[in-house]
Amino acid sequence: MIKDVTEVRTVKKGYEQGYLVSGNYEILLNDIKKGTDLDAHSHYHSQLVYCFKGEFDFYIKGKSHRIVPELSLIVNSQVIHAADALADFRSLDVKYIPTPEELSKVDFVVRFNVFSEKIANELLVVEEVVLNEIELKRIRNKKEGTKLDVPQDLRKKRYFVTGKRCKVTVNGREYDLQPMRIYLVEDEGFRLVLQEENSELFMFEI
Repeated sequence: MIKDVTEVRTVKKGYEQGYLVSGNYEILLNDIKKGTDLDAHSHYHSQLVYCFKGEFDFYIKGKSHRIVPELSLIVNSQVIHAADALADFRSLDVKYIPTPEELSKVDFVVRFNVFSEKIANELLVVEEVVLNEIELKRIRNKKEGTKLDVPQDLRKKRYFVTGKRCKVTVNGREYDLQPMRIYLVEDEGFRLVLQEENSELFMFEI
């Protein structure tokens, strides 16, 4: 069974956010209008960003980086950063509070294109990135009805996020997942079926 667990808030004018905060991590879905700027700030969280649509300039230590759809990056803890929306955009942010030991092992300010390929065949592409204890999988299919079996793991919670509407079946039950929502998968192990070709679904394992 899948449950919508999204909370919603207005960060500022032109900036709406769906979010889930639990323990030492946050899942954030940003809907930001053209012309909205995000002031320079830093936080103890390390931060993963994935752009669903639109375009924005991301400033890190005074240097500008153009962020476009499908680009991903990780910003280290306590790094000062800011952003300007060049067009209406939507993005996924994942924030994780590292332990001092984890923080001491990180030797970068920012990394780009952080997903690595785990599965690639004529039906399915699965890419993965690990942010400390959080695993995030980007799942894309090439044909309708593509299946992926997700094994039981009692240590983890699993969440779905999508940047655009996505029809799926989980253990035989159909769901119409909406963009910019966070869904908790309550089944501990399940068969995921992507019903329409060229779907894109993100799955957190936390």
